[in-house]
Amino acid sequence: MANPLGSPGPISAVAKGFSYEKLSVGQTFGPHLYPLTRESIEQWCRLHGQKHPLSLDSEEAQHRGYRDVVAPSGMAFIFSLQALTHLDVMPAGVILAGKDLHFYEPPCAGDTIETKIKVAEKYIKRDRQYIILEFISRINGDAIAVVDRMSAIWPV
Repeated sequence: MANPLGSPGPISAVAKGFSYEKLSVGQTFGPHLYPLTRESIEQWCRLHGQKHPLSLDSEEAQHRGYRDVVAPSGMAFIFSLQALTHLDVMPAGVILAGKDLHFYEPPCAGDTIETKIKVAEKYIKRDRQYIILEFISRINGDAIAVVDRMSAIWPV
């Protein structure tokens, strides 16, 4: 069964050839394209108990000035996770140390979300290797939908 929330095909959680030492601040990966469909929004809403009419009723969303039903803000995690796994940026065993999301233009059904990942920072703290990745998700390659900064501890 195809996963309506994600791209078809295998997802590798193990980085291919990337090591902490090889990553440099400013290095970018991507883009990863995520076609946002009405079906994926509806499924996300069902799975999370979301009942907001802007995410479920196309007529209501258009009446309020949106192009179509609006993706709930929680779907931003899908954009980042899809990009992270499909672009093979980090190996298994990374420990999530924090997330910081900033929302801008809301994406709608029919949009393609283009996510690029940038290495924003690298540092050592208490003998652990930290990395901060910045995920910039744009609507159809234009307006920014969300910027997600993720802090992680690199595995030894």
